[in-house]
Amino acid sequence: LHLLSRRQRQMCIRDSPSMDGISCSVDPSTVKNTDYSVTAEVKYTGNIEKLYTVDGHKVRHDQLISTYSTDAKFRTINISNYGDNYVYVEANNGKLLCGNINIPKPSDYGIINKDMYLVDKSECDAVRKNGISKADLNKYDKYDGNEWTNKCVYVDLKYKSLSFKENSVKYKRDDSSSDNNVTVKDKLKYFVIDASKDNEKEHSWVVKGTLNDPTYNEAKTDFNTKIDISAPSVTVKNSSNGVWTNKEITVDITAEDALSGVKKIEYSIDGGNTWNSTSTSGDDKKKTAKVVFDNTKNRIFPMLVRAVDGAGNVGSASTLIRLDVTPPSVTISSSNTNWTKDNVTVSSTASDGNSGVESIEYSKDGKTWSTLVNSTSGSKTYSSTVNEYMYVRSKDKAGNYSSSKSTLVRIDKLPPNSPYINNISFEKSVISGRHNCTGVGGTQSNASCNVCILFTKYEAYGFSAPRTHSDVGGSGVDYQQNTWNHNGNAPKYTSWGSSSGWSWRANNNHYMNYVWIDFGTRVVDNVGNCLLYTSPSPRDISGS
Repeated sequence: LHLLSRRQRQMCIRDSPSMDGISCSVDPSTVKNTDYSVTAEVKYTGNIEKLYTVDGHKVRHDQLISTYSTDAKFRTINISNYGDNYVYVEANNGKLLCGNINIPKPSDYGIINKDMYLVDKSECDAVRKNGISKADLNKYDKYDGNEWTNKCVYVDLKYKSLSFKENSVKYKRDDSSSDNNVTVKDKLKYFVIDASKDNEKEHSWVVKGTLNDPTYNEAKTDFNTKIDISAPSVTVKNSSNGVWTNKEITVDITAEDALSGVKKIEYSIDGGNTWNSTSTSGDDKKKTAKVVFDNTKNRIFPMLVRAVDGAGNVGSASTLIRLDVTPPSVTISSSNTNWTKDNVTVSSTASDGNSGVESIEYSKDGKTWSTLVNSTSGSKTYSSTVNEYMYVRSKDKAGNYSSSKSTLVRIDKLPPNSPYINNISFEKSVISGRHNCTGVGGTQSNASCNVCILFTKYEAYGFSAPRTHSDVGGSGVDYQQNTWNHNGNAPKYTSWGSSSGWSWRANNNHYMNYVWIDFGTRVVDNVGNCLLYTSPSPRDISGS
């Protein structure tokens, strides 16, 4: 509410003359304005008979005298006349001027001024209820209505209360059909425009009041607000779609805001502690930016993106940056690295400290690969004859491959190969002396046999011959043994000789009219596989 000006106060408190013990003055500390009048206390001493005011030479005798038992006496007067109001006291020996109180005419002060301040939305309710004291207004940013904001607008009004009719000062928005009351609280006149969806966009406002002069003219002031509480929309497109990769990652960012427009686009790779600016293109309503992460090092973090609009609203989005350029590791072990006839199990384990292991692969030539297992460990068991390398490598989830490791798998489950004697022709003439397998009159079905037997009617010779055997499985022949049996005199195949050959001779000292003969040979490889060859049946050479 309006207080008197300094000049007016000075007039009220100027020195008052003294008249035979009588004095008076208007106490400036007691001057108070209301919408239609001013009250003040008059301090006087002496035997006063009258207290009155003179308005334009018109004597007003509506003020009664009040006396008190103390020497200092007070009287509260009420003035409702515009212009100069001279206050007098009168005694039997004269009158004395106490001071002048000037009340401006409404037509002189029919002006509404305003200042606007921005208030955070969290304070709006409290400010709407209590207002902001004049001393505290400097704590808030002033607002001219030309900039976008997402805060409440506190409108601090300045006008003379006596200039306007009671409760006539109101405000409204341009698209509203109804007026809103101004809050009058203590010495404050204000209202609050909420930062809400209802007040969003650009609006104009008017504050107006009806003057208290006889013509009842209207005074008003206009202003604008530009309120935007909607955050910009932000979208990101990650070239890796947020999954692990070992290739360069490009993140395309698009931000849009239909009201205050996009002011800037920023991103953070440390959880929002630090924000990096971007170079943008496009207009204020829609801006784009691009951020590229090269594949020179591992990068593992959530990328936070934010767009700030012209009112300070923040829109956000995020995407995962998972760049792994470090190969995984792999190990290989075998249950047996030597020749064996047992099954062999080859095991492999992989590890990766970044994206993690996706799979372990194996190959027999290091060129063509197959999946061994889609986890960090696996094994392959070989159960048949083989003589080859097994290579392994691991692959991580970013597509990196480890260097390969290998082991030799050597399994021999096949017995050696040796001649099989299934037919023998006999020489019918008496032969003396030793003979080779070939060149004898008879023809043998297997000329490269390991054991060469010649039979005649009167003599039988056993000959040693060059061995012709091989190992099919690959471990190699360890040794070969032979056995034979004639005329049923010895148990069959119970006595094996490991010499380079064997011989038996039935000569004049061991004359036989007939001979039952059977024979065998066995070859053992280096892992213990054994193949036994025997004659299909004993041979009856009697009468030959």
